[in-house]
This record gives sequence, C-alpha cells and structure tokens, in this order.
Amino acid sequence: MCADSVRDTINRIAAVTLCYDNSIVSHIIREIHSKLRAHQLTYHSDVQNMFQYGMVLTVNFMEKIQDQWEKENSVPAKLESNKENLRKNFMMVSNGVAKTKLFASNMADILEEKIIPAFENDMVQRTFRRIRNERWLYDARFMQKHMDLHLIDLLEREKLNQVFDYIANPQRLYADVLHLLIAQKVPNIDNEWESFKNHLRNAIKKVAAVEVDKERAQNLVDQLRKEFVYSYLQSEILGSAFRIDFSGEYEDCDNEEKKEFQEACWTKLIEVLEKQEAITNHREYFEELIPCKR
Repeated sequence: MCADSVRDTINRIAAVTLCYDNSIVSHIIREIHSKLRAHQLTYHSDVQNMFQYGMVLTVNFMEKIQDQWEKENSVPAKLESNKENLRKNFMMVSNGVAKTKLFASNMADILEEKIIPAFENDMVQRTFRRIRNERWLYDARFMQKHMDLHLIDLLEREKLNQVFDYIANPQRLYADVLHLLIAQKVPNIDNEWESFKNHLRNAIKKVAAVEVDKERAQNLVDQLRKEFVYSYLQSEILGSAFRIDFSGEYEDCDNEEKKEFQEACWTKLIEVLEKQEAITNHREYFEELIPCKR
C-alpha cells in the first residue's frame, strides 16, 4: 500500500515535468517523506526501502523525460517536427522572392522601352517652350525674311538646283526653314540628358523608399505613375506606360521583406537607367528629333 502511494506520487510529479530540474528531486523526497508518515512507517529499514524504491522510480522517469526533451528539442528533432511548417514558410518566401524578381524585371523592361521616347518628348517640349515666343513662329513677315535669307545663303554657295527646287515647291522651303529655326533652339543634348536622368533617378528613389504592407507591387506602379506625371518630369509617356492593373498578379510580393522588395525594384530600375548610353551623334539626333532640310 505504501509502495503504491510512493509510485503514484512520483507519477503525478512526472506528469507535469518537462525536463530535468534539481528542485524536482527535493520535491519528490518531501512528498515521499509525507506519504511514509501518513502510513506511520517508522522502521528504519522500511523507510530506507521506500526511499530506495522512490529513487529508482525517480531516476527512471527522469531519464525518460530527459530523453524525450532532447528528442523534441535537438536541431534534427526541431527540423523533423517543424518540417512541414518550414517547407510552407520556405515556399512562401521563395515564391515571394521569385515574384519580386519577376515584377522588378518587368518594371525595368517597361522603363527601358520608354526612356528614350520620354526624353525625346521632353526635348520637344523644352524646345517648344523656347520657340513659342519667337516672332517667326506666328508672324508670316518674319518667316518670309528667314526663307529669303536661306535662299540667299544657297545662292552664295552656288546651290542653284536646290534654289530652283524650293522656288517650285515653296511649302518644302517653308518646312525646311522652320525646322532649321527650331533646331537652333534645341537645348544642349548632353546637359538635358544628364538632367533628365537625374530627375528620373530621384523619382525612382523616392518611390522605392515608400514602405507598404499590402499590395506592394500595385502601390509601386501607382506611385511611379504619379511621380512621372505630376513631379518635375511631367512625362505622359512614362506615366501612361505605368498605368497598369496588377490586381491579384503579384500578391506573393507581400511575403517578401519590405527592404528586400524595395531594394530589388530600385536596383533593376536604376540598372536600366544607368546603362542607357549618352547620345553622341548630335547632328543625327537633331535630324531624328526635328527633321532638317533634305
């Protein structure tokens, strides 16, 4: 009967014990001593036997508890028990990274396609602002003087055939002289290109710095569009290019770390911007931007 009480006491303590602790032994000794007094066990040999029995049970259950704890908390055990959760988390993060890279690459492709057209349009707009107050643009008398001067210049250079062609086709003369006048007002290409790149770089940097928790891809596209249209650039070409609805397409980007998402987008967009070569053949570019005389 006393031995059963000792065993039940130890089992009760073992049921709430998760790992080895020195205080547990002291607790068991006190509990066994209490049970022996309850059973009025006074002979030294009997007391010693019960404590010996209790010690054996305690060692056995503590070894089992410790083995179980080590099994559940070792690195291999943690990996095994959490394998499925780890797999799901890994797949979520991996898919997020893949989606982020795909999204950033797509954004870079769109930007690469539109950078030069946007710059050319910017040059045209700047040129227009320079010529809009020129009298030859809206006063036919001043335009006629420039046409006459152009014919005189051709005669001085003994290009008679071209003069005769212009006389036969005054509309062509008007168009070519107009283009020449406009070309003289085109801003310095090198300076404007560097300025355009700097403003574009600042716009991308500003947008990439915005942190959001949900719909990161759509938010970035929307912010790029607003920045391109309403900031210093005021580029409808870039703004229209980023008027995209990505609803439900890049939701996995939200699984990525904010900083990593921002860094990936920033890096790809700036990479495209920086690899754009400067315009070196200015004359050819003038002819493409504003057709000169044929």
